[in-house]
Amino acid sequence: VERASFLIAPSRWAADTLARYFPSVRAADVPHGVPEAVPRHAGTRVAVVLPDDGVPTVAVLGAVGPDKGARRLERLVELARARAANVRFVLIGYLDRQHAAWQSDDARFTVHGRYDPRDLPDLLAHYRVSLVLYPSAGPETFCYTLSEAWAAGRPVLVPPIGALPERVAPTAAGWVMSEPEWRDESLMLDRIVALLAPAHAAGLANAARAAAAMPPVTLRSMADAALACYDRALAGRLPTAHAPLAPVRI
Repeated sequence: VERASFLIAPSRWAADTLARYFPSVRAADVPHGVPEAVPRHAGTRVAVVLPDDGVPTVAVLGAVGPDKGARRLERLVELARARAANVRFVLIGYLDRQHAAWQSDDARFTVHGRYDPRDLPDLLAHYRVSLVLYPSAGPETFCYTLSEAWAAGRPVLVPPIGALPERVAPTAAGWVMSEPEWRDESLMLDRIVALLAPAHAAGLANAARAAAAMPPVTLRSMADAALACYDRALAGRLPTAHAPLAPVRI
């Protein structure tokens, strides 16, 4: 690391964390780009049916193992069931121990299974998702699914660790949990229910509009920022005395 010409990190948090272990280096912040939305080819797509009962839906996205909050999500479902809270959860993706599509008998929790990211806007609409939750137990260095949720116009609730608060706090496109809310699923559920309450409908709608308006990080902007690191690293280098390699050899 210390001999590298340059270092790239996907977030300021990741760069600062690296600097804690290698104080003499400084990484450039180059956020991950995402492909521009391309319509999915026509074909059969499968989804699980939810009761049409007006209960608001909270989604979790992606492949969720313990680090991404799999056990925390299960505890949230249990708490919501025990309280008869006015919320249901849908995992658009899969758990470490539940890969296939599945739904609890009371439809309190649904697992959609693997999905094509191009289908996400349609799936969020199908499951009537009002809020995307990140119950992470450990820090994220960037989080592609946050970019996907915003691109689909969904506000988010994120933990106060890692790169997620760095990305969300300066915007009006979501909320950052307090430290107690992140550490205690009971308090996390309280916050979720409050955000979905009818009294907060205007705030949720405003956050959804802000999410849809978030400028995406494109693959081109990511590539340009990375190439600029090469340009800075090469600037001032002494020219080699050796003849350049022929293009055909390269």
